Amino acid sequence: MSCKKIYIGQELTQEDWDYGMGSVYLAGPRNPKGKSWRVDIIDKIEKATSGVCILIPETEGQLKGGLSNILPNDQFAWQHLAMSVASTILFWFPHGVFNAQSCVEFGAWHKSEKVFLGHEPYGAEYMDWLLNKEQSLYPAESMDQLVSMAIHWIIE
Repeated sequence: MSCKKIYIGQELTQEDWDYGMGSVYLAGPRNPKGKSWRVDIIDKIEKATSGVCILIPETEGQLKGGLSNILPNDQFAWQHLAMSVASTILFWFPHGVFNAQSCVEFGAWHKSEKVFLGHEPYGAEYMDWLLNKEQSLYPAESMDQLVSMAIHWIIE
């Protein structure tokens, strides 16, 4: 069984989020220019395991640096549903890339046992503190470590 990918705007069904071992939502801010960081993390997940559904809050075109044609309200509704039903939510914050929506999402979900945080060093001390306070977890310091933590949690 290979990994299944569902992109923003595609219909989500219970079959998707219950696929194989479960589902992984890739949360965090988009790169303002160029290829998305999600391309690398999708590749790492696919190399680390099979049988999970990857919920991707970008279109295939956005992953390559393109624009989305999805209306904001449709985007928000899809993201909210995908985070609600995902088995695991991975938050990744690339160096210097921050946005209000991702911070609000982390604030809404940080108490959930299904949340994992990773970032490159740049000053996310408050997020680190919240994750440690609520779950006694520390953030991943690399994408590889973040994927490893999440896959280990999914398997158990």
